[in-house]
Amino acid sequence: FKGSAFQKADIVSEDCKAIGATNILMKREDGKIVAGNSDHLGVSGAIAENITPEMSISKVALIVGCGGAAQAAVYALCELGYRTVILNRDDMKAHRVAGRFSENPKYDISAGGLDEIGPYFRKASVIIYTLPVPIPALKLLNRKDIRGGLFCHSKLIVEANYKDPTFTPDMIGHLKKINPKLKYVSGKEWLLHQAVGAYIKFTSEVPDARKMREVIV
Repeated sequence: FKGSAFQKADIVSEDCKAIGATNILMKREDGKIVAGNSDHLGVSGAIAENITPEMSISKVALIVGCGGAAQAAVYALCELGYRTVILNRDDMKAHRVAGRFSENPKYDISAGGLDEIGPYFRKASVIIYTLPVPIPALKLLNRKDIRGGLFCHSKLIVEANYKDPTFTPDMIGHLKKINPKLKYVSGKEWLLHQAVGAYIKFTSEVPDARKMREVIV
């Protein structure tokens, strides 16, 4: 409902406007609803804490899914300078979203269907998975896709779902066995970083992120 909520708001922040979705609604004293977004802070924060110098060499990012969280991820990655591709079951929707973001001349973004996940998974140094369920295409990834080609490349996978993650310990173990340089970041990290941003928007105060992490973990 993040896109619908965004359209109903009276006032929207600049980042929220760029994303086209909101995860924060605040009611002013005059009754107007202000929409903000901290989801993109969840993505950029999780990346900043887990990226390695080797991962930074290839500035290619893959986003799986096309909902509100995915669009926040697009914004975060484009702002970080990544060449970004969105893959979605409804590839027409992915192309529409990519087209909207590409109106910003500094963004390099493209789109496609989920059947293209193999080649893009292979190229990407950062993969953002935003779908609530696993897709069959994940099981079709071959060794080159997972390793990143002939040589083993560092990869960072960040998942949005923190309640029922797609990437189970068995799946992560399988991926890391093929590519020891692959790193998985739980949706709880995304949750944490967006919550820090949301707290600041709500209160204008900086929270104790360490204590927040203790609660989440």
